[in-house]
Amino acid sequence: MSTRSYICIEKENNKYIGSYCHSNGELYCNGEMLVKYYNNREKVEELISYGDISILGENINPNHKYEHTFDNRQEDVTLFYGRDRNDDDFESKEVDLNILNKPESWIRYVYVYCLDDVWRYFSCAEDEIPKLRYLEDLFYID
Repeated sequence: MSTRSYICIEKENNKYIGSYCHSNGELYCNGEMLVKYYNNREKVEELISYGDISILGENINPNHKYEHTFDNRQEDVTLFYGRDRNDDDFESKEVDLNILNKPESWIRYVYVYCLDDVWRYFSCAEDEIPKLRYLEDLFYID
């Protein structure tokens, strides 16, 4: 079974734009990858702009010399439902963190790139009100 997560970026006025991610949502997989490879606002905005994600990779864009499709993925490249499978209705959207926190959402972790350019996360349904914790504190990144 996949560990589902949601990857968000905080905007002004307590607004969050996010994308669902179907696989590898654990802290020591997607969480670590976000801290290591998506460590500036421009890169996070680009990631979110492609919409919902099947598998997060170290890179957003594939090498155009090689095929990159949903069924033939380039290793370490993010796999998006819209771009790589041509699915509709998988765009990123404004989200309410309290709604994502519900057990029925099937989301395990929510990752938020905050206005102070730091990754935070919460584990869904762990607390009644989501408590954003520092994600970077869990990892030693060179």
